[in-house]
Amino acid sequence: MAEKRHTSSLNALSADIKFLGNLLGKIIVEQHGEDALELVEAVRADAKDRRSGNPDAGARLAATINLLDKESRHILIKAFANYFQLINIAEDLQRIRVLRQREAAGELKESMYAAIEAMHAAGMSAEAVEGHLNRASVRLVLTAHPSEAKRKHVLFKLSDIADMLNRRDRQQLLPREQNIVEDKISENIEELWQTHPNRMMQTLVADEVNFGLFFITNMIMDVVCEMYNDIRFALQKY
Repeated sequence: MAEKRHTSSLNALSADIKFLGNLLGKIIVEQHGEDALELVEAVRADAKDRRSGNPDAGARLAATINLLDKESRHILIKAFANYFQLINIAEDLQRIRVLRQREAAGELKESMYAAIEAMHAAGMSAEAVEGHLNRASVRLVLTAHPSEAKRKHVLFKLSDIADMLNRRDRQQLLPREQNIVEDKISENIEELWQTHPNRMMQTLVADEVNFGLFFITNMIMDVVCEMYNDIRFALQKY
């Protein structure tokens, strides 16, 4: 049964990657024509062959890139940069999907609920559990790195795509609702394509602070609230 769930989950990941890749491909064609997409696909195929050990693929890849003009190289870089950002979203959704499947099957052991369940099974009293929770301390460490200093506009677009892909995965959408969600994802990918991902000016300390605040206010606080709800549910049960 677990193997069947694993296979189904991997199929869902492959479908998400194909879905996002196809949308990106359509936008590349709309913005730069069929030749641009053919270039991206040819480079991707050669890179894949090279990684698989094909001795001729590396030479083909180098020859193709060396013959490209500046504009074509720029398109190629943008295509793969956006592709990998979209794949990261699909992989994040896959991790969430697997965790939800494990929780639904009663197999999720690394959770706040499981920890409190284990405390109850060990015979700990409510007062003892309360003492542990009161002494618990979680300290966030947000590291600053130039490669992570994406513009807020890009972060919001990636977050919107993740939310809509998650909705598409969890909800039984009507055909018209499915079309609306897919159109919105496509619009966000198009805006990503048209937006420079990094700042054109040198990053300042204030920029790094704002970057950290983005994650605190838009993501971390949501996770903290969910964690408190999980704890409350487990305490009420046990």
